[in-house]
Amino acid sequence: MTTDRQSGVDLRELSTWRIGGSAASVYFPKDFAELSECVRRIREGGTEFFLVGLGSNLLFSTESIDLPLIVTRGMDACGRYDAINAARSVFSSVADAAGNAENLLYVEAGAPNTRVIQRCIELGLGDLTCLTGVPGSFGGAIAMNAESVVEVMYENLWLAEVNRQTGEMSVKPACDHTYKYRYCSVQESILGAVLLRLHPADSEETRRIVKERNEKRARKLPLNWPSAGCVFRNPPRDSAGALLDMAGMKEARRGGAMYSERHANFIVNVGDATSGDVVELMVLGKRTVWEKFGRSLQPEVKFVGRFNEADLEYLHTNLEENDGS
Repeated sequence: MTTDRQSGVDLRELSTWRIGGSAASVYFPKDFAELSECVRRIREGGTEFFLVGLGSNLLFSTESIDLPLIVTRGMDACGRYDAINAARSVFSSVADAAGNAENLLYVEAGAPNTRVIQRCIELGLGDLTCLTGVPGSFGGAIAMNAESVVEVMYENLWLAEVNRQTGEMSVKPACDHTYKYRYCSVQESILGAVLLRLHPADSEETRRIVKERNEKRARKLPLNWPSAGCVFRNPPRDSAGALLDMAGMKEARRGGAMYSERHANFIVNVGDATSGDVVELMVLGKRTVWEKFGRSLQPEVKFVGRFNEADLEYLHTNLEENDGS
């Protein structure tokens, strides 16, 4: 296998939170074929693994991690379908049904959302402006249905996937998947690349929309500190940030981690925060919101590595379902 494999990797370099210890085994596939081969080789040894994009919604443990990681950030090709050899190879079976090649955009899973939007502007294609300001990779945005992007692109989106158990590659239209808030069923496999059918759009107008949305985001969010975005999901018909704010969480601090004074659903790393600092703050926030308002917050971030199991169990428990009153 030609995939780059490294050991002793500093996990702070793979997380937007800049938190984590070291990883014993990390694979960096450079394209869809390498991703498939990487999964196949790992699974042949009977080993599990964890998939990492740009690390924008992950909390790595400060203790070392033995579980192999597959990092897709090197899979970042993005451009018009007919200009990229890999695109024609992966999506040849659906290209005719997809329509005019000039309106087809090929994006590998590790491409940052910011780059994808910029490429659309350069090519005069739209409209992915719903992802303006969404951190992380395009593959992560599809898997998490960020800003309902799967629903927006539902009939104009094809997904190239790798089976998590066998490494087998397949291509499916988005309509073969199910989706809901913060979820697309492509999570059950591994998304390697996507093909989008877009429409011609005025580049200057798209640029104006993106600029306006980024400026609004910069005014509201603590972008000057490392974070993983919102740490809790919004409960039905409510706002996790508002609940945490009313519960007095802004500027609550443990070690190097702190609930932001600008947005209460952001925990920022203000100086050598550990994973334990973040988990302690999340437990505090969840418990305080429950005691004050009877709403049970659920984690938005994923935990990778070694943590206090009782804390994680509490964070993932729906207290409203367990309330006997």
